[in-house]
Amino acid sequence: HQHLYGLAFRLLWPLAGGCPIAAETDAVWETLLPKLHPGVTLISSPAHLSRLAGIPPLAPARHPALIFSAGAPLSAAAARDCQTILGCLPTEIFGSTETGAIATRRQTPKDTPKDTQEEKSWTLLAGTHIRLDTEGRMAVASSYKAGWQATEDVVEVTENGFRFLGRADRIVKIEGERVNLPALEAALAANPVIAEAALVVLPGPPAQLGGLLVLTALGQQQLHEQGRFKLGRALRADLARHFAPAGLPRLWRFTSAIPMRAMGKRADAEMIALFDGPQA
Repeated sequence: HQHLYGLAFRLLWPLAGGCPIAAETDAVWETLLPKLHPGVTLISSPAHLSRLAGIPPLAPARHPALIFSAGAPLSAAAARDCQTILGCLPTEIFGSTETGAIATRRQTPKDTPKDTQEEKSWTLLAGTHIRLDTEGRMAVASSYKAGWQATEDVVEVTENGFRFLGRADRIVKIEGERVNLPALEAALAANPVIAEAALVVLPGPPAQLGGLLVLTALGQQQLHEQGRFKLGRALRADLARHFAPAGLPRLWRFTSAIPMRAMGKRADAEMIALFDGPQA
């Protein structure tokens, strides 16, 4: 509850509805699962909901009524794991400390593993309005905040809300080339050998991109058969069909998980540290 999402959803929302609040915070699934039942609303985040794999599906009598998630977009695969294991699709909350909650979405079982987290649209909450500047960055106005609040979120307006395209600070210049990091990551994640991809700008000079990858079973097989150098070169060749070569990753690291901070946000410093040492 020390951040705005927790304050609003773990404390203020149940207080407004006259609901009891659990006094304890469970840091691991092993202590939380025995407490679940149809009267429970689970306040969580991608940091936990993306780590359900391996837990047996709960009996219907243990399914929570609602699951909320915020802090970062939840992948389609994690949303499906919630449905399969916990029996409930999460309701995701989009917002910030400056704006509060502004939109929600609920991914559906038909979303495929390769659907990117940006592709599923967000629906604006009642009384919330948005507008874009010339760079596509969103500003927000709502019934509980005076004036317009500028953000660094780049979005595309849809009929009922918006599609999140990424943070403005994730559009960078590499060798004079304007590079959209979320678009590159989405292209990598669409490759059947890659389960998850994260790009970081490595300090120069010159500045260059590093690609941190979690491989699928097929990718692990190709890594074993081809080696790191050939697999990295094949990934660059695949990206070069759609993106300028100057703006492509030059270094690759293969890992079991993308380093995360609290609330499911990526730990950039830890990711950059993984590129110290010999080139992959």
